[in-house]
Amino acid sequence: MHAISSISATAPRTPWDENGILQMARIILGEQVSTMSLSGYYPGTSFLIAPIWLLTQDPATVYRASNILLNIVALSAIIPLALIARRIGLTTAKAVTVAAITMMLPSRIGVADYVLSEQLLTTLVIWATFAAFAVWKNPTLLNGALFSLAVVGAYLAHARALVFVAVAGVWLVLFVRRRWQVSLVGLGVLVLGAIAVRAVSRAINAQLIPGGFRQEAGFLGKLTSAPADDLLRIALNQTWVQLVGTSGLIAIGAVVLTVWVVRDLRSWQVGPAGFVVGTAFGAVMMSVIAWGGSKFLETTPYRFDVWVYSRYIDPFVVVVVLIALVAIVRGVSISVVAVAAGGSVAVILPVLFWVAPWVPTWGLTDGPANVAAIEQWRRFWPAGPFDWPLVPTLTNQNSFWLLASLWVLGVLTAIALLRRRPRIFTTVALAVSIVVALAANPEQYRDYPDGLTAALESVEDGGELLPVDFYFERCDSSLAVHQARNWVGYWFAPREVTVVRGDEPFDSDLVVACGDFSAERGVDALVVEGDPDYNSFRLWVLPGELQDQLLERGLLEEPDAS
Repeated sequence: MHAISSISATAPRTPWDENGILQMARIILGEQVSTMSLSGYYPGTSFLIAPIWLLTQDPATVYRASNILLNIVALSAIIPLALIARRIGLTTAKAVTVAAITMMLPSRIGVADYVLSEQLLTTLVIWATFAAFAVWKNPTLLNGALFSLAVVGAYLAHARALVFVAVAGVWLVLFVRRRWQVSLVGLGVLVLGAIAVRAVSRAINAQLIPGGFRQEAGFLGKLTSAPADDLLRIALNQTWVQLVGTSGLIAIGAVVLTVWVVRDLRSWQVGPAGFVVGTAFGAVMMSVIAWGGSKFLETTPYRFDVWVYSRYIDPFVVVVVLIALVAIVRGVSISVVAVAAGGSVAVILPVLFWVAPWVPTWGLTDGPANVAAIEQWRRFWPAGPFDWPLVPTLTNQNSFWLLASLWVLGVLTAIALLRRRPRIFTTVALAVSIVVALAANPEQYRDYPDGLTAALESVEDGGELLPVDFYFERCDSSLAVHQARNWVGYWFAPREVTVVRGDEPFDSDLVVACGDFSAERGVDALVVEGDPDYNSFRLWVLPGELQDQLLERGLLEEPDAS
């Protein structure tokens, strides 16, 4: 399923997340890269893919190889998932099967044709969770240190894992009751590791982004300024999204974990189940705060993804789904399924009648990865706007919400009927997972600047790779400017690209600029023929020897022809 999803991964889908990660890999190797328009990313994935740049400097090949490598990393998560499943009662064969089903969730398939941090982040979160089970069973100093190292690795993969570090820290403090020496060593490794990750990440981001890393900016402001009803609506909606994205399995996992945690608390302990619950809860709170206070809830053009954003939660709840599958295969009680169904209904009803009627279901998603958990339902989203409020029914334009909710309840009913037939359940679950995964496979358009690249290659004519300047000072502040800036730096690699601001002198005879650059900057620049533009940006040649040569070859046009 991951291989099928990744077939379209021929170039980055987004010039922010993906191009930023790919460019940081070059910085790690000591290369100078042009600055980008980003809020910043932590470099764990960049460290992983950096060696690829040593093997090839072709950006398309680097991207494809990076995608393959990250999918291998993602699928390797089956190993720790199976180890966890074995620890809680399954045979090896059954453990591997439920682990594989877990990794076919739409949230996992949806990121398979990207080069993102989520693949590495998810795998390390799962390894850290297995380490929590291991150190609980065998509380040695080594196991405590390995647990903390896995958590630190997840933090290096993504700044969003800071909440994971916090949960791990609290769990290690509570581990004192189990064995205080392990708690002390684990906390030491965790704190020192987190400090090191933050320092390294900031240093790398400072070379890529003017002003440095700023992804955390505004988070506390959102917490204090977000309207309470918006926070509640987002909390309900994102919980509902996880129900739909896991076909109700997360509800069963939540009930099983609750029972497990209560049992631990009766003996005044918080075991690995508490760590899993804390991880999931922390991720949900982080996502709710991030989007409950978002300006995009009200701005136009309307964005649908802010209401159903699953990307912040998905990597942290995979083990909850695994525990649900283990419980079902082991013959989960009807009472657990009933409570899970009741909890699901308690979420579904307010979503259908209070939240969904006011959500712009037709709005933008800014890429399938943002809503990967429900991507399989895209065909039921309306093509155009409708008048608010519109309570979902089976026949109106807002039917998606009701159809997806009925799916969750239908799956829970099927689980209740098959809970004593684990072999049949596993076979059905595997088949359904394949169908759902295929439905969740996103259709993606890759908006890379092939026209500009072709123009540059025609200028070079198979000879030496030439440096390029990027100039956008007199462009408007539209999204296209930031897209072009981020694309040129990566897609022109390994050429040297320099961002020129204001009246700074140009370092190169070749300039990527928008509009009538020649007239606006007051230079006698000419454009490469054929109108090879990217969002109004074209390749210009400044006066000089290179311009004279290209005029002789007939490759340039006068400015008034641009």
